Amino acid sequence: MKIFFKHHRTISWALLLIASALVLAAADVFIRDIIDTPSRWYNLEVRIQGEVVKVVAPPSLEKRGYYVVMDKSDQTIKIVAETLPAPQQRLAVTGIVQVDPQTQTPFLREVRREDLAAGTTGRGTAGVNPLIIVLIVLIVATIAALLVILLRKPKSAVSEQAAAGKPGSATKQVSLSDVMQQVGGIKTTQVPALLAQLTVSTGKQAGKSFPLKTSTTIGREIGDIVLDDSSISRQHAKIQFDKDKYLIENLSSTNPAILNGERIEGKRELKDGDEIIVGLIKLQFKLI
Repeated sequence: MKIFFKHHRTISWALLLIASALVLAAADVFIRDIIDTPSRWYNLEVRIQGEVVKVVAPPSLEKRGYYVVMDKSDQTIKIVAETLPAPQQRLAVTGIVQVDPQTQTPFLREVRREDLAAGTTGRGTAGVNPLIIVLIVLIVATIAALLVILLRKPKSAVSEQAAAGKPGSATKQVSLSDVMQQVGGIKTTQVPALLAQLTVSTGKQAGKSFPLKTSTTIGREIGDIVLDDSSISRQHAKIQFDKDKYLIENLSSTNPAILNGERIEGKRELKDGDEIIVGLIKLQFKLI
């Protein structure tokens, strides 16, 4: 009991880490969250629940097929897998979030699949859920660390170094910018170095967000961002990422685009929080 009270803080932190890992392993994510902020989920493992609304067989033996799932947020996402489920099947899918370099849309690379109706489990490309492996490793490491703390001699490594006249080595602290410079940020071929999105503020698509690519066209019928409103031209505006900044250009002669209350002439630089009006639809530019 004396040993427990002496190290109760260490034991409490270890139990908290294990509990946090269990919560993360069981948490589900809405598809809308992944689509709205793909940079937040990029290369992370997530679990979604929904119904299969489309199945596309692989075009050749060398390529994989995919299926599309819709969840309670009324959003859909493509899931690449080695084996394909049946249409209208209710599933719980665990996968790694990826971004298509051509369309800049997020999709999942399947890791594990569960049939919610039948209670069966299917395996994707990885076969074993990495979160389970991480959880097991975390538990084993925590138990080993507790045993070392409880069984070690009272004399610490610091006092041993002091007795030998050897100063202890300090860990070098690094900033996020240092990490990004040395390791590199999360990027794909067509993703801008500075991620941003447009969020619809008015109209029937209010609240919906669109991630921006190196070149993004806004229009009523064609474009990267399609806004269903009769006041929008077929090609209304264009946003280009060039030299570490976003530039917007008006393409409509009927209802010219407006930036912060002024009609856009030529190309205008966008700043975080800027208000854009195309037709009768208001958009907000936001860095992410």
